[in-house]
Amino acid sequence: MQFALFILHWSEATFSPLTKQKKLLYCINWVIQMNIKIDFDSHIPLYQQVTDNIIALIASGQLRVGESLPSVRNLSSRLGVNPATIVRAYRNLENIGVLNTRKGRRSKVVGLPNGIKKERLVELYRDFLLEVKKVGYTEKEVLDTVSNHSLNAILAIDVGSTTTKSILFKRNSAGKMVFSGFNQSKTTVETREEDVWVGILDSIKGLESKTGWKILKNGKLLSPSLVDCGVDLFVATSSAGGGLQMVTVGLVNFYTAESAERTALGAGAIVMDVFSIDDERTTYEKIMELKELRPDIILLSGGIEGGAISGVVQLGEVLAASEIRGKFGDYKIPLVYAGNSNGREFISIALKDRFDLSITKNIRPILDEENLSPARREITRIFMEHVMKRAPGYEKLVDRVSAPVLPTPGAVFELLSKYSEHNEKNILAFDIGGATTDVFSAYSKTVIRTVSANIGMSYSLLQTIERAGLKNVIKRMPLEIDEGDFENLAANKMISPTSLPSNELEIEMEIAVAKEILKIALLDHKKLAEKSYEEDTITIENLIKEKHRKLEWDTGRSELNPLMIDMIIGSGGILSHQERKNALEIMIDGFEAKGITEFYVDSAFMMPHLGVLSSVNPALGLELFESECLVPLATVVSPIGRDKLGRVAFTIIVGNEEREVKVGDFIRIPLSKDTVEIEVLPSKRFDAGKGKGILVRKVIKCGQFGIICDMRSKPLNPTPEAIMEWRKVITEDNNGKD
Repeated sequence: MQFALFILHWSEATFSPLTKQKKLLYCINWVIQMNIKIDFDSHIPLYQQVTDNIIALIASGQLRVGESLPSVRNLSSRLGVNPATIVRAYRNLENIGVLNTRKGRRSKVVGLPNGIKKERLVELYRDFLLEVKKVGYTEKEVLDTVSNHSLNAILAIDVGSTTTKSILFKRNSAGKMVFSGFNQSKTTVETREEDVWVGILDSIKGLESKTGWKILKNGKLLSPSLVDCGVDLFVATSSAGGGLQMVTVGLVNFYTAESAERTALGAGAIVMDVFSIDDERTTYEKIMELKELRPDIILLSGGIEGGAISGVVQLGEVLAASEIRGKFGDYKIPLVYAGNSNGREFISIALKDRFDLSITKNIRPILDEENLSPARREITRIFMEHVMKRAPGYEKLVDRVSAPVLPTPGAVFELLSKYSEHNEKNILAFDIGGATTDVFSAYSKTVIRTVSANIGMSYSLLQTIERAGLKNVIKRMPLEIDEGDFENLAANKMISPTSLPSNELEIEMEIAVAKEILKIALLDHKKLAEKSYEEDTITIENLIKEKHRKLEWDTGRSELNPLMIDMIIGSGGILSHQERKNALEIMIDGFEAKGITEFYVDSAFMMPHLGVLSSVNPALGLELFESECLVPLATVVSPIGRDKLGRVAFTIIVGNEEREVKVGDFIRIPLSKDTVEIEVLPSKRFDAGKGKGILVRKVIKCGQFGIICDMRSKPLNPTPEAIMEWRKVITEDNNGKD
């Protein structure tokens, strides 16, 4: 019914002409502006319709806090309803805290309680979803789009053991989130400042200078972002102070102890030591060695569900007797129990007074199954809530971030896990550090991380050379150098670990060492990622006493098949400051990949930053990982097999061009496209991923260097002449053509 009809019928003889005129004008304006709609044919009661209309007017801002509503008599007359209807509506609104009514005065708007605002928002959201679904969008697509575009500037920090790296992401004029700038400064957690926040501020100030984007004001973050300053999201990772350091304790060394080690490594920890009943140390030796350690967290596991708890009891008694202490003073060390649930009561009684005890699901519930995620999540929670808050200055970081701080390797672990699952790709990734090298594999829905301790490019350079063998490293040099001079170069690098190479000899030394590091780290990774034993029966007795007998079961994966690796990603300083051609050479020669494999480098060591971002906004984190982080170098085609030198190993078809590749060849096919479909037909003696002699068709990333066909004899036996010849292949444009 039209409001104009009500207004024409409205007349009260008791009012003076002036009063009637004022009230008439007020009600006309109010009713027309507020646009209250009453449907007399609706099943919804009239008082409820009035109530809903007024709530909607307040929610939309048409009715503001403090504004008065028309009197009961006037509004009922204007709407053509009984005054009792308006009385009931007003009373209903007063009861829920929307209106305030005083005797003799008109009702005034107080505001909307949070509950009503949320209900209104849900209603609007449902209506919105109905509309977008009509044009073919899913709710997930809507949420991802809204989430991405609500952020205009993101600050991500990685607090490392020596440097603090800050990255700024901003939305460009086209509305796309892009990498805007990078800066690093010295970490101050173990310096005279003993305050990690000092180093973070230094890094951010440098970032401001490089990007021209104001982030700080009087030492505080500007948030939310404006046209030319501020950030909407602040996330961080940390490995400072040695990172997250853990001790793992399991029943049997190659069984629950290794499951515990995989759990800790997956959470981003450095495993200081692994203890088990059968690790050949006496009980006294275990206790004394535990006393010397200063871990952040202890992980205790052991026993399948429903099994005996005698082994768990023994391990618990060892821990209780050790009086192990944390690295930040006198407090209870967090201990996570993730073993046989039958042992929980004993563990609680024996250890709750000595440790900050938390209990989670068994990491090895049955013999051939691992369940690592619950314990990994608990370790991450403890790292954030307990470990981080004890470190000098970390409470300032924890109080300011938009999401929990993650251990640096744990953030990379999460990123690769999400990316592998989302894109259905098997990934091998590595980070060459100064003291250690991390390797991650996301393969067959299982993600595993390993750390090669004392294998690095600076702090542990001499240990790395010793393990690789000095002759093996020098053999990878294209320049003549004697062993003494090489060792002097390495010692100088250890003295100045953050220095960059200043001449050709130093560059060649780093390239040679990096290749050996990849070879060693991959071997270490395979040891933990591929474990199997053979035995008919498994008991505690024959696990401990009959070590000559082998067991048959898998821990993790039964095989890390090189033919099934889709991507290899390299990260670390050695790759960031080297030319791309050198980075590709290091990766190809170090890994000696098989099958059809895409090679990438991390553009600015931003995988940790994007890992923690993906914990908050997975869609945006993965989008930036692909568009801003991954730099495609080349796709390497190298089927597995053996044949005589010079015989055809496979035929490759790219577009309209077909080429035969022979045993011993090392050929590059330069391409200008971003992606291309290739066909690889191996000879009957070679396998490109689907079996010997079976065609493989695949869309691949070309990268800067296109396709590398690598049929060199493996393992490589380089000579200075061969190294220089291989380098020409990578850099020349038309090699390998007749």
